[in-house]
Amino acid sequence: LDWQTSSPQINLRESLTFLGPRKTTKVKSTGRSFLSRIFGQLDEVLNKANVHMDLKVNRLTHNNFLAEQVKSELTLKESGIELKNVSLLHAGGSLQVKGEINQSAGLNKVNLESRIRNVDVSKLFYAFDNFGQEGLSYKNLKGNFSSSLKVSASMKPDATLIPQSFYGSVNFNLQKAALVDFEPMMKIGDLAFPNRDFSNVRFTNLPNTQD
Repeated sequence: LDWQTSSPQINLRESLTFLGPRKTTKVKSTGRSFLSRIFGQLDEVLNKANVHMDLKVNRLTHNNFLAEQVKSELTLKESGIELKNVSLLHAGGSLQVKGEINQSAGLNKVNLESRIRNVDVSKLFYAFDNFGQEGLSYKNLKGNFSSSLKVSASMKPDATLIPQSFYGSVNFNLQKAALVDFEPMMKIGDLAFPNRDFSNVRFTNLPNTQD
């Protein structure tokens, strides 16, 4: 099936059936009317079919996440969802994503490659709930964030990512950045440099690679 669709706005929480495993339909040929058998067979065909979808959305939301001008090419299979050529605007910058979501097990296995360009790092951390860690909050960060990443993780059918399941590599660059009211940095400042203010530590350019 080839499906082209567009929408002014989508709340992803209302579309989470896409992230659940496909249900197996058993068609009974006896004791049913002709139309019931036809619709049952059609339901089985749709469950087993591959659906190629070109999707355009002006505004997409999910919890704290907001994206605009979303363009995506998806393939819905029995085993999961393949993401191709997904592009969107978020937090003043842009994201490009490709990958797959394997739905054959109880938890969805997610493999993603992404390019992020000039995104407000505070809004990015806020949108993704600080990426499941408690050491650094969106309230502590300022700056423009760009990166290329390749990660794998596990995700529940309600689109909740499991923090301890993340692994992969991230190359990033944080420009015009600042650490604001970051308690570990402030404690170091109090011990080593008692006459300096470490409540707002600025960086012109901060590149790094994390595995």
